[in-house]
Amino acid sequence: MEVALDGVVEVGLAFISNNIALIKRSNMQSKIMNPFCTAKCSSEMVNSKLQCSCGEDTALFDWAWQKNTEAKNINVYKGNKEVLFHPTYSSGTALVRGQHSFQQNFHYYWEIKVVSRLYGTDVMIGVGTSKMTSEDCRFQFCSLLGKSAESWGYSYQGYIQHNNLKRKYGSEYGLGSIIGVHLDMCQGTLEYYFNRKPLGIAFKNLKDKVLYPMVSSTAAQSSIRITCAISKAATLQMSCLNQIMNIPSVYNQYKLIPGLTKLYEKEFFWLKPKPCKEALERKRLAEIEDEVTLSGASKCFSARHKKIKRIYRQLPALLDGHSFAIYRDMVPSTSATPDITCTACNEVIGDSSDSDT
Repeated sequence: MEVALDGVVEVGLAFISNNIALIKRSNMQSKIMNPFCTAKCSSEMVNSKLQCSCGEDTALFDWAWQKNTEAKNINVYKGNKEVLFHPTYSSGTALVRGQHSFQQNFHYYWEIKVVSRLYGTDVMIGVGTSKMTSEDCRFQFCSLLGKSAESWGYSYQGYIQHNNLKRKYGSEYGLGSIIGVHLDMCQGTLEYYFNRKPLGIAFKNLKDKVLYPMVSSTAAQSSIRITCAISKAATLQMSCLNQIMNIPSVYNQYKLIPGLTKLYEKEFFWLKPKPCKEALERKRLAEIEDEVTLSGASKCFSARHKKIKRIYRQLPALLDGHSFAIYRDMVPSTSATPDITCTACNEVIGDSSDSDT
């Protein structure tokens, strides 16, 4: 097989660059990513799983995870609150959903604590309709939630996805992280929280849909725990409090009434002050500018990218027909083997979708 020398160098450099990024992510994932746990929590881990209850302050459960006795890639236990994905090894993507669908004109808030290290193709938290299943990806490694129009998901890599469209959203999360989800079935919005800090509205237009809470994972022996699941009927009281949180000047006056704040913060603890509109607008404009810059760079280097991609397609012959991405998910390990990324436009050119076919 003839491969141009410069092409090999390009692929090699891309491989090394992406590997460094994955090592950084792996190091981050090995640390507990929440402000509630201490060093003692790490020392008391069993089978690489957190045993502590740090940050689990609200023991209210209006629903739990649905057990599926036929699914061999999922174990649901501890009162249907904890889930272990791919108990031995991973051969694809697993999905767990809640026992009940969400009703219209209710507010729902639930928190999921990550009790194992996350790695591999994807681990996602979100919602989906009854049409959403993992059968199509049972033997594929994919970002399942949001892959179609029937689901919405937030990846551990920090992006959100719906209808196969991804965009940067919030922080990466991992071991110990507490991810909150607020589904407003009155307005049809979905918002995520990272360690109790609101990240802003992620999805809209969810009203009148029949939705279930869901989590998907490709990583072997990855585990999550639901720490609270609250449902509240829409009230004028809640609507007023939500408006207060959106207006900084009114919120400052509200804080001056200690008895009132103590009462409501206990009942509606997930309602937090939102970032000011000016800050959000600056962030949005910065992201648009980045997208335009990357788009221009991509066009400039399109010919170079095609050359690298053509070379990469020849590499599976040297790897027995398997892509690196396959091995990232199959067994739990401290270091993940990376995909190869184009240095010109940062597009993954050797992902699991190529290797699973």
